[in-house]
This record gives sequence, C-alpha cells and structure tokens, in this order.
Amino acid sequence: MISDIESGKIGCVITKDLSRLGRNYIESGSYMEVFFPKHNVRYIAITDNYDSLNKQEMDIAPFKNILNDMYSRDISKKVLAGRMTRSRQGKFCGGQPLLGLMRDPDDNGHLIIDPETAPIIRRIFDLALDGFGNMKD
Repeated sequence: MISDIESGKIGCVITKDLSRLGRNYIESGSYMEVFFPKHNVRYIAITDNYDSLNKQEMDIAPFKNILNDMYSRDISKKVLAGRMTRSRQGKFCGGQPLLGLMRDPDDNGHLIIDPETAPIIRRIFDLALDGFGNMKD
C-alpha cells in the first residue's frame, strides 16, 4: 500500500478505526500527520469519526493512538501470561496438533491419539525400525 501511495495510485485510506492503521502511536501519528498529507492522501477512520479533510481544532486522534498503543501492549502481556499458565499446567498450547494426535473433545488443552491417522504414524515408525529412513527406498 505504501508503494502505491508513493506512486500516486491511492488517494484515500479507510480503516474501521484508528487502531487498524497501527498500534504504535508514533508510527500511526507519523502516517496521519506527515506521510498522508505529504502524498495528498485522505485518511478516514470510520468508527472513530476521523476524517483528515474535516480535522477539528481539538483533534483527539493522537490521544486515541496512545491509548490504542497501551491497550495493545496490555493485551499482549495478558495473552502471554495466559499461555504461560496453560503450559505450566501441562496443557497443549499449540495450533494444529501433530499428525497422529488430536485435541481431546472433553479438554481442548489435552491431546489424545487420533484413531484415523495414528496407524500412519505407527507404520512410519515400523519402517524406520526396519531400516527404512528418508534416504532409503
């Protein structure tokens, strides 16, 4: 998008709200106050009622950007703390379980053997025990 703005292909950027432009208040402010005006780009944040064409004397957008930055950092800390707690409890915290395993329907943080794919994994291990590795036919 930045290169399209610099080449003059984009004249207006619209986001749902100010936080969608960026979470870092310095970077967001730089786009809104320097980059967009320099390239004659109108910026609109719909739910925050912000339109660079209709800037008010007491524009609170910089303050909203600071709050968005703080909120983003706070959420990041909370997510990390939640993951750490789950991992200390021995819960599975990954995305997709490995082939041969599946999430326990009764406990999302617990993995169980997947009856559908486990035979494939057992076959791979049997072949490895018989001397068939990745390099042997």
